[in-house]
Amino acid sequence: QAIRSGDADAVRAVVTADLWVAEGGGLERSFAEYASHHLPSDMAFAAETTTTTVDQRVIAGEHMAVVISEFQLHGEFRGKSIHSRLVETLVLAHQGQNWRARHVHWSSAPLDGEHTH
Repeated sequence: QAIRSGDADAVRAVVTADLWVAEGGGLERSFAEYASHHLPSDMAFAAETTTTTVDQRVIAGEHMAVVISEFQLHGEFRGKSIHSRLVETLVLAHQGQNWRARHVHWSSAPLDGEHTH
């Protein structure tokens, strides 16, 4: 929601400073690196597309949890029609009273018709 709303401070509040973000074969090794590279375009993309949750699973432990989500994305971004499947893996770390994202991995592929796999 913080990315969708375009609020970089809200994103910073729910991640660790040493956040790793993997997307499209690339890796950013801190929140500062992510914020200076892909966060602005991720916020713009999220604001222009609709995300529908298809499935979500949680693997929880005492100090760490993994959330694996599957979404469908629809909309238009920079003149291109978007009809994609997105898989998101979040690794959350329990810090004090809060859970914070320690690692995010996004993988997406276009959907042809209603084909999903």
